[in-house]
Amino acid sequence: MDCRIGRDKECGIAGCAFKRAGITPCSELKEEPIIPKFKKAKKVKFKPKEYNCFYCGKPLKERQVTKDHVIAKSLGGTSHSKNLVDSCKLCNTFKSNMTIEQFTFKLQTILNNINKLK
Repeated sequence: MDCRIGRDKECGIAGCAFKRAGITPCSELKEEPIIPKFKKAKKVKFKPKEYNCFYCGKPLKERQVTKDHVIAKSLGGTSHSKNLVDSCKLCNTFKSNMTIEQFTFKLQTILNNINKLK
């Protein structure tokens, strides 16, 4: 009879070393793997985040999103999350280091000039 915990020389038919020591004999011990088996994690389906440009509202795919500083770094803005917004590349480039008021005024002027052409 083989010892269940790998102590063949200590364990014998006459008696187990554990039994002689007053401990539960190895033949009565439950076999437990040395390395615990981990449960497989459930696959969670993440819903892709929907992005929209903060300035023009255009829906964007993840690869089209750029982060824009609402208050430009050149005007003392920080890279804190409250100062960053999702924007399309066109709006981000066009805004440059303008404030939101300057940027919206410039957009309104352009839209008014386009409407006059119609």
